[in-house]
Formats: sequence, structure tokens, C-alpha cells
Amino acid sequence: MRITPPHADIDIYSDGFAKHDILSRERESRNLSELVENIDEPLVIALDGAWGSGKSFFLKCWVGAHKIENKGKATTIYFDAFENDFLDDPLIGLTGVLADRMEKAKKPKDALAMVKTAAAKLWRPALRIGLAMGTAGASEAVGVVADAALERTEDELIEQVNAFWEKEDGKRAAMAEFRAALVKLTEPDDDGVPTKKFVFVVDELDRCRPDFALDLLEVMKHFFFVPGVHFVLGVNIKELLNTVRSRYGDRVDAETYLQKFVSVSLTLPDRSGYRGYPNSVATKYFEEMSRKMDINKNIADIVIVLITEFPAFRFQSIRQAQRVLTEIALIADPKKSIKNNVYGYNYTLASLILMKHGKPDLFRKAVSAELAYEDISRFIGLPASVTEESTFHSQVADYAWRSLLAPDTVDKNKKGFRSMWGGLGSNWPEDVIENLLNDYLNPIALIDEALTP
Repeated sequence: MRITPPHADIDIYSDGFAKHDILSRERESRNLSELVENIDEPLVIALDGAWGSGKSFFLKCWVGAHKIENKGKATTIYFDAFENDFLDDPLIGLTGVLADRMEKAKKPKDALAMVKTAAAKLWRPALRIGLAMGTAGASEAVGVVADAALERTEDELIEQVNAFWEKEDGKRAAMAEFRAALVKLTEPDDDGVPTKKFVFVVDELDRCRPDFALDLLEVMKHFFFVPGVHFVLGVNIKELLNTVRSRYGDRVDAETYLQKFVSVSLTLPDRSGYRGYPNSVATKYFEEMSRKMDINKNIADIVIVLITEFPAFRFQSIRQAQRVLTEIALIADPKKSIKNNVYGYNYTLASLILMKHGKPDLFRKAVSAELAYEDISRFIGLPASVTEESTFHSQVADYAWRSLLAPDTVDKNKKGFRSMWGGLGSNWPEDVIENLLNDYLNPIALIDEALTP
């Protein structure tokens, strides 16, 4: 059994959405492809969403789907910013993946050579070049330097680059040469309109070191801003704004700063038509992953009932769904007693798990034995008076929580509901919440919960 949802094994550039998509996002994939294909001027698209909203999964599928499923002509280039933020200069990583992708896509060798040579000149510091030459083969970025050197020795390359900088006014000239090389790659027609396009997909930008993330934006703007070259950024705009403020101070207008770099902001929809009603994609994700993880079916099924019937319980993100899945998987149950629990116990356990990861203030009240029936009733939106005319799930919720928190107000012999507490009969389970917390939820805390004071 797994304790975390399995990650899709996506073969970048070879797979699309058809093989992996469980969230019905083919439409958004087509829209993004149409956008990058129809625009010639440099375009930076921010795919905005909170951590755990599915941005990375979408982008990894889209780089292949653009040609395979959407019949796009632009060459997509995937760049994991988080994996590369150990580098001093984002330009090294970007030119490295560009060169690697062009070679695999069998782009013209003369244009490829121009890009590599121009890139090597941009990395002026002799120490950096010398280090790269000394570790050639260690990374794609190093490969660019090594290829640019051709048959030259390390000393000859350093001498050549230093001479260039002294003669050509340094980085400004190198930048112009690099841009010219990119333009050549786009094969512009006689009117300067690119006939070939490149789309850099920059994933995990919101997980990078703050300085690296902002430096990457600057590199995009100054070095890659040529017609036919687009960027799609997987990012949480809110967190990126905080990054800007952390570098430049609270007085800076962070929104205006980002507008210099980002042309368009897109979001992934949170809903998909499914089983006849609009359903959160996080709910659909939970259903699919609960089957793949082989977690306790009794608890998972009740979670699905609660999140589909009561809006207050619904997941706010895929990340929240992942945490609930992990919580269920981590429940210590050596005697498999959960499988034998009567419905009322499992109903309460599923509710507590959802509170823990969606409504922590209520969960804390449950832990401190301060939770009242009115708290639950108000939270899930039960009517002031639940009757036989109320929905079935409202009646179940009312009966269950009154049994636990206000037993004196319950008809203990209500037909069809008394069995949810099994053989306990009229002896109401006053200690159910405390027992469930002690037996299943309190012994294990996910790491961020354990570190929270």
C-alpha cells in the first residue's frame, strides 16, 4: 500500500493527455496550443495556481500533447526550474535545455552552433568556463560549453572569450549575438515573421530560490525576447509577488514589476462535468487515487459522500485531496478493526479527517473536547430543523452529530438510523470522538502539522 498518491510516469515530449489525464483538461491543452501558435510576438504566459493545483502535471503532459494531440508546429522545451536553481545563472540552464532539445529535434546545425557559441560568450567568467570544461558531460549546460569549445583547449577557449569581451563591449554585444542566433533559429521570412516557433515551458518556478526565480524572469526578458519565442510559466502569482517584495521591499509595486515580464495569465479550471453534476477536479482526483492507492475503502467512500453532498467539506485544491489520502493511508490499524466498525464510527472518522485538513479550527475544538453540535450544523449548513422532509444526507449528518454532541436532543429509536451505532443501542457513544482521535489520528501528524506550535 502507498501512503502518497502515485505520480504519473510521463515521458516528456512523447506522452500527451490521452494516456494520463484524469481531470479532463484536454480543452485547456488545446486552448494553450492555439494561443502560442497564433501569436508571433514574444509571449510570456503565466499558468497561475496554488501549489498542488495540478500545474506541473498539466505542463508535463502539454509539452508532448502540443504536437501529438493538438497538431501544433512549435517546438516545446521543458525546463524544471526547481531542479536547476543550484546554478548561479538561469541562462546556463535555459541554453542547455535549448541546445539539447534542438539536437534531438534535428534542427539545422549551423543555427545550433550559433546559439552554443553565443551562449558560451555570455558566460564570461573564466572560472565558470574552466570549471565547466573540467567537468564536461556532467550536465546539459556543461555540454553547451564543451561543444562551443570544439577542438580548443580550455586555455584557448578562455583566451578567446576574454578577447571577445574586451573587443565587443562585453555582455551587451554578447546579448545581441545571442538574440541574433535565436532569431536565426526561428527562420524568419522576408518580412521578419518567424516561420518556426519555440515554447519554453518553465515548471516549478514557485518552488525555486527567490533570487533564482527573479533572475530567470530577467534572463527571459533580456536574452530571449525575440519573435517566435514564447514562455509558459508554471507559477503561483501570489507567491511570486511575495518574492518580489522580499527582494525589493514592501514599498515596491510588485504587480507592476511582474507586468514587465508576464503578458497573459491563465488558470486551470477547478471543475469538470462528471456524473451529471459539476464536480471539483480535486474530488475526481481523490476518487481515482483512492483506488490506485488501495486505501481503506470504507473511509474513502464516506469522504466522497461528504465532499459531494456538503460544499463546506469540498476540497479547495488537489493538494488538500492528497493530504487526506495520505492521512487515510497512515491510519494505524493492525487489527483491521476499521473494516469492522459500524457506519457511525467510520462516518465520524472521515469527518474528522476532512476537518483536520480543511477546517482546522473545528478539528482543534474536537481535540480539546469543545466541539458542539451547533459548530457542525453551522459549518455544513444543516437546516434549522431537520425533518423527514430534509435530504437523506442532512438527516444522517444531523443524527450522527446529535448522537455524539447533543444526545439528549435525539430520537434514539429513529427508524433506519439507530443501526449506524450498531449494538450500542440506547447507550450513546459519548466517547467516540476521543477514542477515534486517540486510536487513529493523534498518533501520527504530517510534518508541517508536527512543526506547527
